[in-house]
Amino acid sequence: MAFSNRGSNLPGIVAGVDFSQAQHRFIDIDAAGKAVLAGAGGRVVAALENNPALDVPASLMTSGSVAKVQASAAVALGADVASDADGKAITAVSGDFVVGTCVEAAGAPNELCSVELALRGGSAGALKVLDDAGRDALTPQPPAGTAIFNTSDNAPNYSDGTAWRDSDGTLT
Repeated sequence: MAFSNRGSNLPGIVAGVDFSQAQHRFIDIDAAGKAVLAGAGGRVVAALENNPALDVPASLMTSGSVAKVQASAAVALGADVASDADGKAITAVSGDFVVGTCVEAAGAPNELCSVELALRGGSAGALKVLDDAGRDALTPQPPAGTAIFNTSDNAPNYSDGTAWRDSDGTLT
């Protein structure tokens, strides 16, 4: 069962389209500053948590959050994730805007998966899924801003350059 964990959100954005049938999708922001579905392999600024009608506030989860996202096809645990043409999660391929890492798999189309959002763009490989032991074995300490998903506490962690911290800045 997919899970979510709010890290940060993007307040004040309203739906640029009717999302009543599109909850748990990847979102971009249009030229008018409204939420619209992200395109295939393209830029993603957030994951939609609610299902607002046109011009109703959208609940958007951004980097540092674990979001439930509807998958377009099976997405494996640990896979780098991108958006398809309908804002659904797919396994990223070279050149896609990488949205984050799958931390709970989807076994079939339209299932929900959990994605640790690290909106960084580019191709696969930057974000890792590790437990406490694996994280602590990384030497030297990764540079500030390096993020992982920690399976020991089911939460994102980031390096401040000298130590690991959770999403609220507490040392882990």
